[in-house]
Amino acid sequence: MKRFICTLLGILSGMFALGSMMDADSSAQTGYPNKPIEYVVQASAGGSSDAFVRSIVLILQKEKIISVPMVIINKAGGSGAVAYAYTAQKAGNPYYLQNTPANFITTPVQKPKVPGYREFTPIARMAMDENVIAVNAGSPYKSMTDLVGAAKQTPKEIRFGGTSVGAPDHLTMYLIQRSTHCQFNYISFTGENEVIAALLGGHIEVGCFNPRMVLGHVEAKKMRILATASEKRLAGLSNIPTMVELGIQAAMSVQRGVVAPKGIPGDAKKYLIGAFRKLTQTAAWKKYMEENVLSEAWVEGDEYYKYLASETEKTRVIMTDLGLVKKE
Repeated sequence: MKRFICTLLGILSGMFALGSMMDADSSAQTGYPNKPIEYVVQASAGGSSDAFVRSIVLILQKEKIISVPMVIINKAGGSGAVAYAYTAQKAGNPYYLQNTPANFITTPVQKPKVPGYREFTPIARMAMDENVIAVNAGSPYKSMTDLVGAAKQTPKEIRFGGTSVGAPDHLTMYLIQRSTHCQFNYISFTGENEVIAALLGGHIEVGCFNPRMVLGHVEAKKMRILATASEKRLAGLSNIPTMVELGIQAAMSVQRGVVAPKGIPGDAKKYLIGAFRKLTQTAAWKKYMEENVLSEAWVEGDEYYKYLASETEKTRVIMTDLGLVKKE
C-alpha cells in the first residue's frame, strides 16, 4: 500500500510539473502572435503621440517585424487615464500594447487611482523626445536671457502656453522659474496644435513643444526656438543651446516607449522586446529619428521598469513642490 501511494504521488507530481511546463509555454505553442495586436494611444489622432505610434507601426508592418495586423486605437481622456485603465484591464493578454508618453508617469502621480507602471509589463523605451522653448518669429525675445529677464521685470505677465496643468510643458516652465526666480502666466490648452495656433496668433508669448511639432513653422520663419530642455544639444538642432548650457536647470524630456498589460506570458514579452529592438535597428527608424529630432534611448524589460520607477519618484517631488500632489 505504501509503495502504491508513493508511486501515485510520483505520477501526480510528474503530471503537475508537465502541466506547469505546458502553461509556461502555452503562448509559444499557439505561435504568438497569431491574431491582431491592438496598440492603444492615450490621445486623439493628430497629436505627437498618435503620430509616433502610427509611424512605428508602419515600420513594424512594412519591415515584417510583426506580421499580424496592428490596430491603432485612440483612447483620449483624463490626460491618459482612460487609455491606461482600458489597457490595464487586459491583464495577462499579450495582444494589447500601450503607448507610454510623459503622462504615463505624471497622471498616476496626480491621480493615484489611475493605473501606473506597476500595473503593466515593461517592454521598452525607444527614444526621448526633447522639449524646446519657442516663440513667435516676431517676438522681441531673441534668447532665453531676454525671455527670463522680461519675466523677472513683469512677473506673471508673459503667457506661457501648455497642454495641461502637470504636463511636461508645465513642469518645464516650473523648473525654469525655480532655477531663474522668474514668473510666467501658464495658460492651459487642450492640445499641442491649439498651443501652436495661439503662439502663431499672438495670444501667448512662449510655449514648450516637441521639436516635430514646430520644425515646419521654424523653417517657414514663423517661429523661433530659443533653447532645448535636453541634457545636451540635439543632432538636428546643433545651433540651439540647451538651457543647462545657459545655466538654467530645466532639463525635461518626453519618453517614447511601450508596455503591455501586466502578467503576459514570458515568451510573449520576449517576442515583443525583440520586435521593438529590431525596429530600432532599421534604416527607416533611424531616418524617422533624424527627421523628428529624437534622441536614442533604448532601455528594455526590467531596466525600463527601473527607469519608470525612478522617473515617477522624481516627478512626484516636482509635483509636490508645485502643489499638485499632497505631501505624504
